[in-house]
Amino acid sequence: MTTQTEPFLRKQYAPPAYVTADEVDAKGFDPYITRRYLQFIRPYAGRIIVALFFMAIASLAGVVGPYFVQVAIDEGITAGSQTALLWAVTWYSATALVQWGATYIRVYIMVRVGKGIIVDLRARLFAHLQALSLSFYNRYSVGRVIARVVGDVSVARQFLTWAMLATFRDLLTLLGTLFAMLAMNVSLSLLTFTVLPLMIGATVYFRARARRNYRRVRTANSWTNSVLAENINGVRVVQAFSRERINYDYFREAVNGYSLKVNLDAARLASFFLPLADFLGSIATVLIVWVGGRAVLGDDLTAGVLVAFILYVERFFGPIRMLSGHYDQFQSTMASGERIFDLLDRPIEVQDAPDARVMPPIRGEV
Repeated sequence: MTTQTEPFLRKQYAPPAYVTADEVDAKGFDPYITRRYLQFIRPYAGRIIVALFFMAIASLAGVVGPYFVQVAIDEGITAGSQTALLWAVTWYSATALVQWGATYIRVYIMVRVGKGIIVDLRARLFAHLQALSLSFYNRYSVGRVIARVVGDVSVARQFLTWAMLATFRDLLTLLGTLFAMLAMNVSLSLLTFTVLPLMIGATVYFRARARRNYRRVRTANSWTNSVLAENINGVRVVQAFSRERINYDYFREAVNGYSLKVNLDAARLASFFLPLADFLGSIATVLIVWVGGRAVLGDDLTAGVLVAFILYVERFFGPIRMLSGHYDQFQSTMASGERIFDLLDRPIEVQDAPDARVMPPIRGEV
């Protein structure tokens, strides 16, 4: 029996040249693009600093949590002290509450900041698009303009709203966790680092493949937006020439088919990498449990230190995986910014003369 999705997968489709020409590719750090972004970020600098402050508090609270687990086990449970156990649990609960509150405030601030930046950027783009001369729209179709504005601004929104501060958060968490691990036990820390080459190698491989896949996903989204905009704007022509079925088949088979294929490819790659990263983290945990467990049996290590160290290992690999994704988002944001500001810098070919007179109110006489 033929399913609905089989026609999409039987034939290979590709977007037209005008869509692939607008693909968002990776781009390294560009000081000019960064300065242009800062023009929109600067009005929100005060709120961003406040968000950074609460982000640092949340990261610190997350790092010190396992330490109180160690105190609860070694000085409370093992030593038979209910007072020490109560204080350790109380402090752990307090740090968890501080982390939740600081994270809530930081997310709330950055959502408002990110939305404000994007609103300002979209308003500037809309005003400029209205002022551009008709010759510009003779060269660029409406669907193409909409696809560029929607796609590139969406890429910038994702980075400016979430990834920008998340990068600093993951760096702080990684450095804090690394410091805590080395301060707690150098030998177990070095044992944990033996898994890092495999993790870095898998991350680099995934990032290279993911960049190509997600580039095709963004292209598919642009193609979909372009076809939708052109068909909706030209619906009178479509109906006048009875092209409804032809346009429907083209959209269903070519546009939706390509979108389905590239999204499945991206999902297949992500479904391979994420479990692999978790598996490598589990290998590090197994090594720590084996070596650390033998040290506990030999009275060379306390049970509290072992448990706290396992918690730190689980928090150590997460930021490494996330930083790779943030780096890819940063590259895409640079490329999107290049196209956004290229559009903003398009010259207005027809402008009022410097001495132009204001038209008086029109009363209707000829």
